[in-house]
Amino acid sequence: MAQRLCFLAAVGMLLMTATEAVADEPGPDEVQTSAISSESMSRRMLPRYGGHSRVGFDDISIPSPVDLPYREIVDPARYVPGSLSVGTTSDGYLIGSAHLPDESRYHYVLEGHRERDTHYGTEEIVELLLHAGEYTRERHSGSRIAVGNMASMEGGDIRWSHSHNNGRDADVAFFLRDEDGRPVTREGLVEIRSTGVARRDRDVYFDVERNWTFIEGLLSHPETDVQWVFVYRPLKRMLLEHAREIGADPEIIEIASRVLHQPGDSSPHDDHFHIRVYCSLQDRLEGCSNWGPEWDHADLFEDEVEVRVRELIRGLMDPQPAVASGCIEFLKRLAPRSNAMMLTTALPHQTPSVQIELMDLIGRLDQRGTAGPAIALAESAPDDDVRRKAFWLLGRLADPGTAEGLVGIMRRDRTPLADGTPARQAAAVALRNIIAPEIIPALIEVLDDPRPEVRAAVAHVLERNAVRPSLHDAGAELTDEAHAELLDDWNRWFVVEGDWPRYEWIELAFEAAGYEVGSVSENPSERGFINALEDERDYIRFNADRQLMHATGHWTPSEGWSIDRRSTWWQRKLGIRRDRSRR
Repeated sequence: MAQRLCFLAAVGMLLMTATEAVADEPGPDEVQTSAISSESMSRRMLPRYGGHSRVGFDDISIPSPVDLPYREIVDPARYVPGSLSVGTTSDGYLIGSAHLPDESRYHYVLEGHRERDTHYGTEEIVELLLHAGEYTRERHSGSRIAVGNMASMEGGDIRWSHSHNNGRDADVAFFLRDEDGRPVTREGLVEIRSTGVARRDRDVYFDVERNWTFIEGLLSHPETDVQWVFVYRPLKRMLLEHAREIGADPEIIEIASRVLHQPGDSSPHDDHFHIRVYCSLQDRLEGCSNWGPEWDHADLFEDEVEVRVRELIRGLMDPQPAVASGCIEFLKRLAPRSNAMMLTTALPHQTPSVQIELMDLIGRLDQRGTAGPAIALAESAPDDDVRRKAFWLLGRLADPGTAEGLVGIMRRDRTPLADGTPARQAAAVALRNIIAPEIIPALIEVLDDPRPEVRAAVAHVLERNAVRPSLHDAGAELTDEAHAELLDDWNRWFVVEGDWPRYEWIELAFEAAGYEVGSVSENPSERGFINALEDERDYIRFNADRQLMHATGHWTPSEGWSIDRRSTWWQRKLGIRRDRSRR
């Protein structure tokens, strides 16, 4: 194996040396251009860093990556050819990146960007840029695309962008023209107004014809699918109108209408195109994540990933903990949400360390319906760390389907955790983000516990579910009389209002708190709930957030956000400002 790797590295260095030598020879149309051929991706010689050049390795027998058994998948010595894009575009990295040279017949890197050393990416995006550049040059003689930032050699953050982390992004400057239609070149990125005129140079215009040809070249590539081309909305409109006028391929126009997009969470992209491609098959199998829309024109390799995921899940039952642990780490990269339920099958059968790792993975996937097997571990696992992780998982997923099991743990109140935390308290804490009105009688019942810390945890769940406060601070040291009043208040409320629909509890509680929320069941007021997000009472804030989630279909985490962040997020998401006079 070591001899083979040395051989591959040696051949790779020879190929890179050959590429650099050819790149030093002047081309027929420009001086000092790279000798990157106009042939298909399998024939291009892409310089490689941290890996090898793909050219010259056609005779190496590599098994299909889809059919590998799990022990080979997790083998650290496994050979993976080509570049690898791992993670997301905003939180990922690159292995064995391909490098885009400073110049070729079809492109050049903007002068101000060359010293940044950000012209690495996957083989697919490098090939795509060269393909689109060649496509454009063939139709507009002498034209070359001007490339800005791509990614650093090993991926990760770059100071000029919030994405570009895993080698699937590239910035390309707009083609420009003068008033008579002649090509204009500017060093750097040029901002364009909605009229198509440069913001700081009124003699320069957005060249719709060449820019559309470039977009057409991107979208016509036979192998690499584009997810986004971020661009200023008025320029998108110009490009699509031009495409229709010249009778461009309707299928390409349809794809362009989807992928051309002005993002809402960054600059309008009025000075360059920001291109993002989908993960290749190999990248997807190794943990590349396509966050965002899944357009019909793209092959996302779901069937192939499903094969790998199921094989890794099979590996969770391996008798060697190190192998099972390796399968879990690999599954974290693949984030198999649709298979989350299958992951739980190994929970009762593994060592404590593997059980903890597996529960961490299940929690990351955030799929309800997967926490059931954790009930037994939370109550009676021999290992205390496993019990703690099981309670964490049950609270993390906040699945109403586990409410009955957690109530059972509360009622039985068996072995406390190693630090003395009562099982009843741990179960109540796990219930804190679950809305399940049917458990209210049991909560009132265990509220009779004499321990203040247990009462506080139970009252927290009770107040959120019933949308009303306790008569006394349940976590305080109560006199016998106050304790009796606390229980009597909850019991009397439940006798009177316990069978009401929960939306009526919400309407009454929010009206009493001074918030106009309308008819919760028919026409809720989003503004009323937004106004309540910063209320001093936890049960009001919690239910305001949950009602906004229910009404809009948008998601927010149950915990981890400050009050201000949650309020700001909802205001921006819905375009509704909070009424500050209510503070």
